[in-house]
Amino acid sequence: MRQLIVVRARLRWLVLWLGLAFPAALSAQSEGEPDAEAEPAATPPAVIELAPIELPEGSDVIDSVEVTVEIDAAGIGALQECDAAEAICERVRATIAAGRFTAATRAGQPVASRVRVRLAVTRPEPEPEDTPSVDSPPANPANGSSPANGSSPANGSSLEPDPDEAGFGAQAVVERMTGQPLRLEVSELRELPGAMGDAFRAIDALPGVTPILSGVPYFYLRGSPPNGTLYIYDDIPVPALFHLALGPAVIHPRMVGPVRLYSGVAPARYGRLTGGVVLGEGPPEPTGELTGEVELRLLDVMGFLQVPVGKGTLTLAGRYGYPGLLLSVFSPDLSLAYWDYQARFDYPLSPRDRFQLVWFGSFDRFGSIQETFVDGEFRRAKTTLDLQFHRAEIRLIREVQNVEIGAALRFGFEESALNEPDARDDLAIVATTLGPRWWIAYQRPRLRTRFGVNMVVSSGHMRFGADALGDGEGASDPTDNPLVTGTPGRSVTGAYGEVNWDPHRMVTLEMGLRADMWITAGEVEPAADPRFRLVVRPRDGVETHVAFGVAHQPAVFAIPLPGLTEIPIDLGLQRSIQSEAGIALDLPGDLRLEAQGFLHRYSQLFFTDPFLDADENCPSSVPICRRIRDDNRASGTSYGGELFIRRPPQHALSGFISYTLAKSTADPIAGVFHYTPSFDVRHVLNLVLQGRHHSGFSAGFRAHLRTGRPVGVLFLSDLAEPRFEQVTRRLPPFFRLDVQVGYGWSNRWGRMRIQLQWFNVTISKEPVDIDCNFEEPATCDVDYAPALFLPNLGLRAEF
Repeated sequence: MRQLIVVRARLRWLVLWLGLAFPAALSAQSEGEPDAEAEPAATPPAVIELAPIELPEGSDVIDSVEVTVEIDAAGIGALQECDAAEAICERVRATIAAGRFTAATRAGQPVASRVRVRLAVTRPEPEPEDTPSVDSPPANPANGSSPANGSSPANGSSLEPDPDEAGFGAQAVVERMTGQPLRLEVSELRELPGAMGDAFRAIDALPGVTPILSGVPYFYLRGSPPNGTLYIYDDIPVPALFHLALGPAVIHPRMVGPVRLYSGVAPARYGRLTGGVVLGEGPPEPTGELTGEVELRLLDVMGFLQVPVGKGTLTLAGRYGYPGLLLSVFSPDLSLAYWDYQARFDYPLSPRDRFQLVWFGSFDRFGSIQETFVDGEFRRAKTTLDLQFHRAEIRLIREVQNVEIGAALRFGFEESALNEPDARDDLAIVATTLGPRWWIAYQRPRLRTRFGVNMVVSSGHMRFGADALGDGEGASDPTDNPLVTGTPGRSVTGAYGEVNWDPHRMVTLEMGLRADMWITAGEVEPAADPRFRLVVRPRDGVETHVAFGVAHQPAVFAIPLPGLTEIPIDLGLQRSIQSEAGIALDLPGDLRLEAQGFLHRYSQLFFTDPFLDADENCPSSVPICRRIRDDNRASGTSYGGELFIRRPPQHALSGFISYTLAKSTADPIAGVFHYTPSFDVRHVLNLVLQGRHHSGFSAGFRAHLRTGRPVGVLFLSDLAEPRFEQVTRRLPPFFRLDVQVGYGWSNRWGRMRIQLQWFNVTISKEPVDIDCNFEEPATCDVDYAPALFLPNLGLRAEF
């Protein structure tokens, strides 16, 4: 018991330590050249030569295909997205690669662009019912497209977008539908003020997201604890998404494709957690040319390189952080360093088969020198925290017409180590994972299905005392803990199925089901998670949806430190029941308004705060204290509404308003202790405004406001008839302003960009706790964290 109390106590203050001990924002700047943004006066790209696209033999008969094409400043096209069977998309990809285009221009200068178009598909032997009527316009012999479908009617004409698409031109398309997850392009996210140049950091500005503290890379998503949110990069779960304190994401921005946020009711394939899903796609389709990027910033240096290797492509990226140099100026007793790496190798084995290797990892070291009582005397000594993880996955994928079959094997290692001046207080959490998976996907124009089987075998354990240093002396036995099972690991095997059906152009139906079998400490626990989503578009510019789902997750500690999630806790499964409904409207001025309500019910969540406070303030000799220790899980409800108003970034003036009104409650713990969740934050507001000028200048700001969270003081009252009670006070609201200013330009070999970002330009101090005196008259004082701020200057070169 003592070891678990020590572990939890350290984990509790560790979260504050990560965010508050570092008094400066550590972070980053934006990508996306202003001269690559489409102004209203920009000229879209045009077709010079594009061969007809013919249906492969044996494929489904279709008349057209919707595609997203990226055309660089040199007029070279590359397929980015294709809404058709893989065999057809391969034909489109080859046709686009062999085509000739003129680049989009602004002020007479060529710029890169991305367009969404509908291309006609020719059929060598068309079916009678597919014969065009005499009133239909003829197909363009130059490119196989007709003027009616939005493609170029003749050589040299513009690549006009499909009229149903939200945007096009010299800017990445940004798609958002209430019935689907929020999807944002990386070029937009890197420019978001306060995101410090990282796509993933923009997540905390979106509806439903409540940050724990500024600078701490953890948040509650619709009331789900931080460890209930699943982070995925390139189909691989990531144990930690950010470096320590206000550090950047552990994945280089150029290695990330579009980012999706599922606040609830995610597809069945993304299961085994009770909250939402943050999904970062892999890098865009390689261009087949040598490309790269080097960026030097105040706190780190990073690089990206993509190299053709035979018929395949090798993509490498990495970062090394040296914030300790600047940190030592403000606080000589603190040190911080980090690094990360990513590698991706994609190689076609045949026209139908390809091999992929994805490998990435991260390391952080945070140190603090304090006066500590060691070996019977006070002396200044250093405490260090090391966090690291590594992930690797090999894949074989076969694509036959409209069917994709894949198999993959994932390896993982992660560790969190706290090294104290007194080795007897050391703690190390180590975990290894092995995860094979298989899937098959089938796609037709109105029907998309996916089925898969996956397994994860994990081995996680804690090491205490001198054993954490590897000498085996003075180690504590983790099996003494009442919650840790003593078993070396945990395993889960599951299968899932997804069906997306468009019975009508105005209706989309998504159904999913996954079944998992958890094995922990020799006990088998099954779980079944259904998912359902209905999207209805009653008219142009209006979309409604309803969704429902169930998710299960094993009991885990609240904070997702590397290795900690894999520690088997013998408390069974947690469960969430998620539901939502919403509507989206297209407004004048290219604005889009989205509103939705949600209701999530959580069962048997493991909250550490009440248990820790019970250990600190409640003697074990009191029966009620023993009940809370033995039965410390709680159920609760989170409900509220979300509002999102947005203008897409291809405009000279763009931005969004994100607002969340929510309430979270918890049932009495052990039936006797009434607990107010610390994440019950009622109002969260974000306002983002960005301006771009065709000369290359850009500027923007983000205003963040949230009301105070409740802080409870727990105590044992009425010793004659003991009661464990909580006195709750709400902290004051917190406001922060972030700004960014940048300038980009092109030269003969590539592009350059210089940018200044300032996180917390208002130098606001965030309230973190209260200190109450319960003597008459009772008074409470608010404790504030040091202001986290730092202007960050960066220079980037792309080729």
